[in-house]
Amino acid sequence: MLTNCSKIADELNFLKTLKEKFDAELKRAKTTNKFETLDKLQQGMEKAVRIIDAMVDTPQRQFERWAKKYNLERFAERLDVVAGGRTKSELKQALAVRKINVGYHAEKLIDSQDFVTLAKPERLNLVRLTVEDLGFEDATMAQEIYQKAQEFGLDLCPTEVGPQLPLQGYASDSAFAKGKFVSDTNYTSDHLNVAMKSISNPDQDPGVFDVYLNNGATLMLDASKSRVIRMWLKSAQFCFCLPPQPKIRQ
Repeated sequence: MLTNCSKIADELNFLKTLKEKFDAELKRAKTTNKFETLDKLQQGMEKAVRIIDAMVDTPQRQFERWAKKYNLERFAERLDVVAGGRTKSELKQALAVRKINVGYHAEKLIDSQDFVTLAKPERLNLVRLTVEDLGFEDATMAQEIYQKAQEFGLDLCPTEVGPQLPLQGYASDSAFAKGKFVSDTNYTSDHLNVAMKSISNPDQDPGVFDVYLNNGATLMLDASKSRVIRMWLKSAQFCFCLPPQPKIRQ
């Protein structure tokens, strides 16, 4: 239920009034050839439509507009994730209760001081893409992938997204990756990699999270040093964060 229903109703009534005035003025303009008032009424209706559109805006609509802007409607997938409101220990407990396998290196990342959770619950608008969807035809470094994603209006994910993905049922999707598996590595299309700032790990180089189905059945949260510096094949799946779009100025 929208909290601003009354405001939306007021704007709709205002738009209806403007439309009635516009129709009446259009009849007069056809005989007088004076269109100044008509133009002002049209501008007023367009502004009212923008205001209403902003009022009923949702993460799904924002994603759809973004995908259309970058011609990714047939490629990008939206992931709806809620993060925040839990301490690090509570998050680890939730993973244990859900019986989600946590790899050794992923556990080290969570224990790192660089891993932080959001203070309050927040709905994140995440986008799943392959390297190829971003326009790369060959193996590509993570830095180039991140830079291209930024050009597409995407941000890196908060570190908490790593554990939250399996907690909320998200993992890799072989169908999404278009079946482009490569036999010499497990770290391409069968892993959903979190695009994030790498986390320091005393046992190895800085790492990032990834999620996949272990043996095709059990959700697994993992991490690896090689995935920060390696060349990523075009079938590799990444999860980015779509930031909230700025509100329309009234």
